[in-house]
Amino acid sequence: MTVLVTVAMWIAGAFGVIGIPVLSLGLIASLSNGEASLPGIEALADGVSPGSFVIALGLLCVIVPGVIFICIQMRRILLTLVEGDPFVPENAGRLSRIGVAIAA
Repeated sequence: MTVLVTVAMWIAGAFGVIGIPVLSLGLIASLSNGEASLPGIEALADGVSPGSFVIALGLLCVIVPGVIFICIQMRRILLTLVEGDPFVPENAGRLSRIGVAIAA
């Protein structure tokens, strides 16, 4: 189970590392009348409003760290399960932090 949580954390990180530059380039293209060129990269964003890119960037910048934070807390909870005692007091705080992260 710890491996699954670690994989989810790495996938979320990959989405952030790939998604933020791609959406940023799309935003630049959208603000530049639908086209933007960088060395080796050409971006076309005809018909896409800059607001769409701003919303997507904002969501990505909030969701990716949130998922990584939740995965880290879950890994710590699962490690106490592996050690044999999942009912340690620290897990209550971890579950509370996960709940706050999901609610936010």
